[in-house]
Formats: sequence, structure tokens, C-alpha cells
Amino acid sequence: YGQIRQYWSYWAHEFGHVIGLAHLGSSRGSSQTIAGYDLMANQDGPYKELSGWMRFIIGWLDDSQVYCQDVQNLITNEISLVPLSDSKPGFKIAVLPTSVDSAIIIESRRPTKFSCDIPNLPSGVLVYTYDAKLGSGDYFLTAQYPLERPKNIKCLNNDRMELYPDALLHKGDSIQVGNYVITVISSGNVDQVRIEKK
Repeated sequence: YGQIRQYWSYWAHEFGHVIGLAHLGSSRGSSQTIAGYDLMANQDGPYKELSGWMRFIIGWLDDSQVYCQDVQNLITNEISLVPLSDSKPGFKIAVLPTSVDSAIIIESRRPTKFSCDIPNLPSGVLVYTYDAKLGSGDYFLTAQYPLERPKNIKCLNNDRMELYPDALLHKGDSIQVGNYVITVISSGNVDQVRIEKK
């Protein structure tokens, strides 16, 4: 490791296992992009926090903070998402159940005091899929983002950490996931997101 390693994130990751959170992905082999956005995958990643899905699973989000989209009659809908780690009231995550064992998760991210001290670490909307057929040691969460994004985000002074792309959607960005298109309409204190069924 480089000169500075923040051991608190290692202990937070291990404590996550103690309270029942699965390991996201393998600790051996190649990493997927979502690893940089969830403490239960890479505790040395740039954002160093639990994803909204992990917070939901462990019961750290109230029902009032989780928006569940009925997809049966969905044509288009707009929702406001409060940044995941903000203390403000509002929806922290939106969940679109796509089958009995899969979903699309949408959350608003901002760098926090726990993030790596990287100039201009991006803010935006994280979109990822959940596959309930996969478990601990698998990538049951997968980031959905424009794949042409360069891998250029890395914590300073950590030689072993890999480079991650900016997997967040910004104002005007859209991503199609299966039959759904998620678009960031505006971004500020909250992120306004449009969900459309194709």
C-alpha cells in the first residue's frame, strides 16, 4: 500500500460483515466498477460508503426514504432524490422491480468527508442493477453507466488501488437499462430524475 491507508474503512467493511452484509464481488481477481461505490466491495474505493441498497437491506433507510416504482403502468415518471448521505428528508433511493429477483436502483451521490480527498470527485446519480440470484462473493450489484467513460478516478497515495470510471450520471445524461431509460433532468441540492418505460 502507499503512504496513507485509512484503516477505519477496513474495519467498517469487516463490521459490515458482522452485522450481516454480504461481500460485494470477489476480493480476488478483477474488480467491477460498482466496487468503487460500495464499502462492502472495496473499502479503499473513492466514495467509502455503503450503497443505498446495502442500507436498505440492513434496515438503515426508513420506508419514507425508499421510492418503489410500480412498473406495471409506468410510462414516464419524475422523482427527486436527496443525496444518500444527507440528513435531509426525502427519497434516498428509487427501486424499480424488474422481476421477482431483480431490480434497478437509483440513488444520488455526493462526495462526503469519508470520500478520498480527490480534486473534483464527481457528484451525480448512481444507477445499478440488483440480481437476487447472486450472493456474497458475487457482483449482485452492477453499475450502469456510459461505458466510454475513462478510468481516471483513484485515491491518492494508494498504489494498489485501481482506477475507476465516473459511473455517475450528470445533468442531461441518460442510460437505458433493459426496458427503462433513466435521465438526470437537474442536479443541485437534489437530483431530479426521469424514468421512462420503452
